[in-house]
Amino acid sequence: MPSLKIRIAVAPRRASFPADDDALGEALFARVLAAEGKGFPPAVVVVRSDVVWTLDLRPFLKAALPVHAVIASLAGMPDVEAVAFLGGVTRRDPRAWERVGAPGATPSSDTSQAESLAGVFVEWRDGRWWGCFQPVTPEARWIATDSRDVLRARDGLARPRGLGGWFSRARFEGLCAQFTPTPELPAPPDDGWVN
Repeated sequence: MPSLKIRIAVAPRRASFPADDDALGEALFARVLAAEGKGFPPAVVVVRSDVVWTLDLRPFLKAALPVHAVIASLAGMPDVEAVAFLGGVTRRDPRAWERVGAPGATPSSDTSQAESLAGVFVEWRDGRWWGCFQPVTPEARWIATDSRDVLRARDGLARPRGLGGWFSRARFEGLCAQFTPTPELPAPPDDGWVN
């Protein structure tokens, strides 16, 4: 991968990043909820044993780097317990995230029902995953719904297409991100959970 200058927000791992799957997922989803109206910029959160890194994915997108490979290379670093994607996604087939084996769970090729969602997808080193997404408008506002889509591997659901698989890809392809500290850069404007 080419060399890029990026900003990494580093925070100590405290109660705001709990060890429990559901609690961590909900804590990260609260960060997404707070970013309403700011466009839900794509970010990745790397949970390590003692610290948590947050990286803005926009520089990688601007450099036309494959985001899945970028996140996999972060997952391939030593001491990474979990990796989370925060931001907007497009669900092309609403049935694609239904319980495995449920009637009608086969995704169709009809993309006329695609919907914009914002949320979180967390994957742990051992293959567990947790996701929560809610529909959003083009103006990055939440659409009122009766419930939100909380998805978990332990509920027998298939992993949403395009999300996760980062740890296995890192192992299979030998991916591991490397960082070199540089002098402090000026602080960017507050645009959501990235800073």
